[in-house]
Amino acid sequence: MKLTELEPKLYVVKSRREIGKFLKPGIDPLRGNWTDDDFDEREHDQIYYEPVATLAEADCISFLHPAQFKKHGGKVGTMQIMVWFEGKALWGDLNMVGGQYVRWHVEGTGYDDLTTTPSILIDGEHPERETYWHGYITKGEITGV
Repeated sequence: MKLTELEPKLYVVKSRREIGKFLKPGIDPLRGNWTDDDFDEREHDQIYYEPVATLAEADCISFLHPAQFKKHGGKVGTMQIMVWFEGKALWGDLNMVGGQYVRWHVEGTGYDDLTTTPSILIDGEHPERETYWHGYITKGEITGV
């Protein structure tokens, strides 16, 4: 399967200061039926993803989950995977496992020749789940489907 079949997109991760509403301490987040009195407004860093054209400027790549894509016969019902590149943006707890950032080494110039190392493991503790996938991107080809 080619990476280009899985609607890949390259992103740079950015943040901006914004004013947002947050539940006050002590308010049950599961309660529902909140009123304006249950919230505080405060400034915070909002992380967002901006599409970019080249691998060189990207912090990460997203693409359709290969095993789900194959199972569903296309993108309907298929989740996205995001793979973060080593030496790029580190934002909060984005893609941390066991307190460590998970990043992949990338080689290539774009989707057609992209190689990531090491292998990509999604939901590795639960191989029985539909979200599980363990595979590779090598010169734009997806294996392990």
